Amino acid sequence: MAAGYSIFIERPSFIHQVLDPRTKSIAVLCIFILSLSFNAPLPLAVFTLLLIGIAIGSKLPFSLIRMLLLSGVTFIFISLIMWPAYIKTGTTLFSFIGIHVTDTGLWFGLAMGLRVTLMVLSAGIWMASTSPQKITASFMKMGLHYKIGMGISLSIRLIPLIGAEWVTIVEAQKSRGVDYKSGNLLSRINKSAMILGPMLLRAIEIAQSLAITLEARAFGAKNSRTCITDVRLKPIDFIVMIGCLLLVAVGIYCRLQGIGVLLPAYL
Repeated sequence: MAAGYSIFIERPSFIHQVLDPRTKSIAVLCIFILSLSFNAPLPLAVFTLLLIGIAIGSKLPFSLIRMLLLSGVTFIFISLIMWPAYIKTGTTLFSFIGIHVTDTGLWFGLAMGLRVTLMVLSAGIWMASTSPQKITASFMKMGLHYKIGMGISLSIRLIPLIGAEWVTIVEAQKSRGVDYKSGNLLSRINKSAMILGPMLLRAIEIAQSLAITLEARAFGAKNSRTCITDVRLKPIDFIVMIGCLLLVAVGIYCRLQGIGVLLPAYL
């Protein structure tokens, strides 16, 4: 596997240098639960803004934050188109090709988009602030089999590698005179095969190389293994974990009381 491709970005921040990987994993899980506890836009927007502040405080590159936010905006746009077609409650604002769009449908669509944005941001910050080696070590500390930790670590490592290969293939095809922006929709779809075909072959080649590399190092020969990376929980980790669990308890209580819930019948 080519070196140099990793979502993890070393930074001298509190989240990078102080918090244990297990603390960050629990925090991400708690954020996922909180995002599912509310389906109104306001609380989800507040949590999203807080996560953006955490990303900035973690000194992550603006390019990464922008990429995560653009992904979130895409999900919000899709949700604003999809959900109003299903939600019929509320005041009808306008009709389009027989679909009555209500204010409740739009607000709910916005909330669902913010929910996915919240998950994308939290997962992105977690992967960018935690090295794959520490992720593997943390899962081993939690009692999981080292193969599970290795699998998750490799998955995180493969995401930017596949992205880099995609960019390489696109640039190579452009150098051969392929213009992906010209032509009608059908023409563009046909041209995309010039990327998808080589990308599929390259992905298979990467997987085979990885399998051979692991076998050459006798990966899986023993049921247990040692790890050069050591992770230790500190008092601040317990404080952060307790705070996250308290927030989850508050979120579940609000859900049961109908606070921050636009449509109780929907998750």
